[in-house]
Amino acid sequence: MIAWTIDAARQSVELQRVIVSTDNEEIARVSREYGAEVPFIRPTNLALDNSDHVAVVEHTLNWLEKHEGLDLDYVMLLQPTSPLRTADDIDACISLARTAADAPAVVSVSAMSPHAYRLGDGGALERAMDVGESSPPLVAPNGAVYLNRVASLRAERTFVPCGTLGYVMPSERSLDVDTEWDFALADAALRRRSS
Repeated sequence: MIAWTIDAARQSVELQRVIVSTDNEEIARVSREYGAEVPFIRPTNLALDNSDHVAVVEHTLNWLEKHEGLDLDYVMLLQPTSPLRTADDIDACISLARTAADAPAVVSVSAMSPHAYRLGDGGALERAMDVGESSPPLVAPNGAVYLNRVASLRAERTFVPCGTLGYVMPSERSLDVDTEWDFALADAALRRRSS
C-alpha cells in the first residue's frame, strides 16, 4: 500500500519532497525503491499502534529543522492506509489551501449518508441529525490527505483545527484500509485501476 501512496505523491506537481517516516527497514527499503526519501529511522516510541500521528509528523519536522535547517510553512500527511487517493487529490488540497490563505488546514473528506442513525439505549435507533434539503452535506475525514500549516499543527496538536477546509473526494477513492476486507477491496480497486 505504501507504494501506491508514494506513487501518487511523486506524480503530484505541487509536492516538493516525499519523505517516509518508518521504524521498519523493509518498509524503508521499499520506500526508497519507489522514489521516496527515508532520511532517518523513526524512534520505536513513535512506531507503536497507539502512537500519536501529530508527534510522528512533529518528529519529522524537527529532524528536517535540525539536519537540513528547513523551516516549513506546510506539511502534508499521506497515510498508506488510503491508497486510492490520486495525485490530483493531493494537488487539489494544495490549491484549496492557496485560495484560502487564512485556513490552518485542508483535510480530505467524503460524503456521509444524510440518513444516519446512532444506537441509543438498549440498541434503539435514533436519528443522528435532522437533515433537511437545505442542510449542508454531512462529511467525515477519510484519512487520505491532511495538509496543515506547521505553526497551527504545532500549536493546536490536531490535524483538523478550527477553520479547516474540507476537500471532498468521491467515495471510490475514499477507502481507509483498517480490516482485511478493506484491504481486499483496495487491492481489487488498485488492480482495476492499473489494468
